[in-house]
Amino acid sequence: RKFLKGGVSIAAASVLGAHHLASLVLMGQDNDRSLPEGLFYSVPPAEFDPVMGFRWLSGPIRWVGVTREEVLIDNTYSGSNYGYNCSDDYTPQKQSPETFRFAVLGDSFTAGLELTTPWPERFHELLLSRAEKRHVEVYSFPIDGGGLFNWHSVLMKQILPNFEFDLLIIASWYENLSRKFITYHSDETAYISTILTTTNGQSPVMMVRT
Repeated sequence: RKFLKGGVSIAAASVLGAHHLASLVLMGQDNDRSLPEGLFYSVPPAEFDPVMGFRWLSGPIRWVGVTREEVLIDNTYSGSNYGYNCSDDYTPQKQSPETFRFAVLGDSFTAGLELTTPWPERFHELLLSRAEKRHVEVYSFPIDGGGLFNWHSVLMKQILPNFEFDLLIIASWYENLSRKFITYHSDETAYISTILTTTNGQSPVMMVRT
């Protein structure tokens, strides 16, 4: 394990390939640079999940992004009971029939790991501040670096069979619909990104990028 200045322990980081967790590329280090470049975690952040692609582990997880000796990201987050970045744990059943529940699918913009409050939680706060005071829930199921294939799996195998909800929001970035099924897994020494794709309609093929 390595350490950043100030005693921040870092577990691992890898070259990824899409956006944020799937796009931050480890850059080469010059000998005269004292601060390593890349994306670093205080603990192993994620584990493989066959439905979601991966799930965030319970935290707190501190992650730091460094480019050209400048810290661009320094935030702390935790995985919920379902492995998503959110402040509250999820319950499949609504509190009451009067509760209106939103389900949200999205990518890293929805996960909001760089933010103190991801936009679905801020949306929830705004709804609760309205005069009607109707009980509202916003359950966010974002896959950082994922897209259509991950969303389809989460919707069909996790949300629809288990969760009550009234409205589905799909927060799509322009390239999300062309992304393959992406997974991550981490331990004390490595953070591995894999992409599952299909060849001529046959079984998925695993392509490992480290």
